[in-house]
Amino acid sequence: MLALIASTLVAIVVEDGALLRAQARDAAARQAELSRGDWLEVRADRGAYLQVYDHRRERPGYVRAWQVRTHTLEPAAAPALRAIVDFLRDAPGQESLGIGYVALYLRAAPAGAIEPELFEALGTMSDRLARRVSSRRVGRDTLPAQLEVAKSYGVGFVVVEQGTRALTCYDGEAFRRVLASASDPRARAVAALGLSRRDCWPDGASPAQTRDWNAFRLDVLDRVDPGRVPRHLATRVRLRRAEVLAEQAFDLAARGETEAA
Repeated sequence: MLALIASTLVAIVVEDGALLRAQARDAAARQAELSRGDWLEVRADRGAYLQVYDHRRERPGYVRAWQVRTHTLEPAAAPALRAIVDFLRDAPGQESLGIGYVALYLRAAPAGAIEPELFEALGTMSDRLARRVSSRRVGRDTLPAQLEVAKSYGVGFVVVEQGTRALTCYDGEAFRRVLASASDPRARAVAALGLSRRDCWPDGASPAQTRDWNAFRLDVLDRVDPGRVPRHLATRVRLRRAEVLAEQAFDLAARGETEAA
């Protein structure tokens, strides 16, 4: 997850539609159109342009300096990168950029400094990006490209059939990491809610599969103490748990197990 090739200096794209050009001038041929969160290896400073190499597309080129931010991938840069992640975590529309910064932080920070709560930020941004892609109310002109940026870092998404709709859902890997190792109650609550979304379960699943999934949902929700998290999260956890228990009761009643239901 979140693969990134080592480099002394990298540039991360902060503007959708930034162009990778063949030469350091506006009239030069376009090599590729970049998206927010794409990262580039910096090879030289050409004034208004940076000479870069795009590892995702495997091609060199030039990009306008104002459309990127440059960072060194050294331990000393890690605190600043983490601060940017914390800022972008709750910035709608900036998910692919935030995911890119998580990748930079993981590359720069010493192994012992990487806290499990970082993956709560990664999961939150990945889940929000998936919701935006699935929304019928949001223009999709830049969203497919932003989704590809997230995938290029190893973030996984699945397509779930819901009636006549195909929803894009985050696969939840970062949330699973949080529940396995994080001690922060708030991070655990966010992870449990992310892993137990009803709308990311396919309509065509068999009753046995749905039964197992509801058992999983209840297990992850039971790992959260509502008394130790902010009230709005506690309410959501309790409501989600009630939803799962109601589905389990309905399933038991449908199988004739009235007393258990």
